[in-house]
Amino acid sequence: MANNLVTTRLAKENFLPASEVFTWFKELGWMEKRKGPSWILTAEGAAVGGASMDTEHGCVPAWPQTVLDRPEFITKAWKWSKKNLVDAKDIAKSLGGGIESWEINTALSKMGWIGSTGDQGWKPTETGYEKGGTFCRKPEYPGSPHVRWPKAILTDKKFLQQIAPLQRKKEDLPVRVKSAPPGPSGKHPFSKTPFRTDDGHFVRSKAEMLIDNWLYAHGLAHAYEPLLPGGKHWGDFLIPNKDGGIYIEFWGLAGIPDYDCKREEKTKIYRDSKLRLMDLLETDMTSLDDALKTKFSGFGLNLY
Repeated sequence: MANNLVTTRLAKENFLPASEVFTWFKELGWMEKRKGPSWILTAEGAAVGGASMDTEHGCVPAWPQTVLDRPEFITKAWKWSKKNLVDAKDIAKSLGGGIESWEINTALSKMGWIGSTGDQGWKPTETGYEKGGTFCRKPEYPGSPHVRWPKAILTDKKFLQQIAPLQRKKEDLPVRVKSAPPGPSGKHPFSKTPFRTDDGHFVRSKAEMLIDNWLYAHGLAHAYEPLLPGGKHWGDFLIPNKDGGIYIEFWGLAGIPDYDCKREEKTKIYRDSKLRLMDLLETDMTSLDDALKTKFSGFGLNLY
């Protein structure tokens, strides 16, 4: 009871629309409206941890944080949000110009409207909440939360100014510039590269920059050009985890005979070392968000 919050405060502290939370709790049978503006706790509400609290407005229901994690609440909130709000993917589709959903989230983060939850998800900031940002969880993937917005964001001048530089044509994406072989000292001859990523890495092509930015936008810790077993080759990216990690290779010149021979040599290292490898091709760059989410799901990592 000591940590219970009244409905309005519970909603605001979790970046949820307060008026809707009242409605959802009522529809779930957790509280009922009495005559006038007040609400009363039901037996069903008490069963999920609700309690009555004395306030200056009278005795009202108060709730533990855990009620928001209940599957029935997540489903109720998701259905409303899906119907009434738009997410980054909806925004990207409406704006066009080659923008992808992860770039929308990165832009919103730079504006201070959303922040990372620390577990491959996003939540509104106080500023984003004032703009109508709502914390959402898809019932199938509650561990990967995201933010949905009123459709007014599509005409917000500050937001449109932020994302204007991102609009581009698909043919503007160059292919990968191949890494050089190791030098006489055995060290990697990492020459100065012109592409700087959002997390500070310097990479060799715009395609690698987009991949790195996508990983960063989704809260996935990663290393650039990890040394592979044998000490003579470098991968493109490594997402470390307890199972040895997931390596990513972008084969930007696939189809060229000499390049394909080098690709097979490198792939053999992954295969012989029993390393988990995700392949990306130039065709994947036209819809990088969909491609990476599909490929990551094959490794058991579901990202919204």
